[in-house]
Amino acid sequence: MPRNPASPPGPAMPERLTQALTAASALLALVLSGCKSADETPLQKAVREADKAPKSAEAQLALGKAYFDAKQYNDAFVAFSAATRLAPGIVEPLYQLARADFELRDSDHGLRTARAAVKADPKHAGAHEILGRHLLYARQPAEAVKAFDEALALDPRNTSARLNLSAAYSVLNRPDDALAAAEQAARSD
Repeated sequence: MPRNPASPPGPAMPERLTQALTAASALLALVLSGCKSADETPLQKAVREADKAPKSAEAQLALGKAYFDAKQYNDAFVAFSAATRLAPGIVEPLYQLARADFELRDSDHGLRTARAAVKADPKHAGAHEILGRHLLYARQPAEAVKAFDEALALDPRNTSARLNLSAAYSVLNRPDDALAAAEQAARSD
């Protein structure tokens, strides 16, 4: 059999192969042992932590947030759903699940979840804001205005609530209120 001119002479090949196999074995051992590499992403870390503690609402919540930040909304939905099952009636998993619902354009489930978040903690500005977004998406702009107003009463610097309030006023054909809300949002940024 003719030798490939690009390959090194005979004995060096098995040594290279041995080195490559040794490196691959070490890498596989690291992966299987769950060791963190220097290049581990936040999502990879969250997956690893959730795998270690599958019954932890906090780990599922962190996993959902990592998926959400990576714009993997279906996976975020699954993780936030698990967190709500593990910590029923707690506002943060409900709020995050409602956010994922919004990105997935599931207004029915999102409305129920956002309402549950508001019920779990009526002082959570984000819960009111996401409820308002779901109401606006569900073509209930008058109810959305109420939710955005409540979010802003709790957190006057909530730019998302103010911008969405402007949109709700526009849908209600209230251009002066829409403009005022938009101007306030621009000033608060």
